[in-house]
Amino acid sequence: MASILKVDTLTGVTTAGSISVTGEGNSTTTNLQQGLAKSWISSLSNGTSISDSLNVSSTADTAAGRQKVAISSAFASQATMCCTASGRNIDNDNGSGNVNRTCDVVRGASASEVFLNSYVLNDGSLADVGLSQYHATGDLA
Repeated sequence: MASILKVDTLTGVTTAGSISVTGEGNSTTTNLQQGLAKSWISSLSNGTSISDSLNVSSTADTAAGRQKVAISSAFASQATMCCTASGRNIDNDNGSGNVNRTCDVVRGASASEVFLNSYVLNDGSLADVGLSQYHATGDLA
């Protein structure tokens, strides 16, 4: 028989914000908090129009194919955050080829921002995309 558990807050016994989850085969555990996305965004056009997001305060179009994402609650360290991104053009890229979206965490930037670069696959040039998504994991400050 299936059961439903409804709660508003989960708290760890040893550390309030840390909950271990037993993995497949009951031989390993994973820290639930560390495995959650801490920041994500779905944006349209050149990145200045946010469709939906988590822990993102704003975006800025800094150049063709380059978008700055401001993170509301900073990561503990830029060196240990991990991000991925993807994108595509919803209007078939006006014939200039497919665009691949990559997430570029620029050295020297703060732990409260990431820069997303969009590259055209066939020539490597920077170009804006119609739809982009990004997410980052890591420890928050």
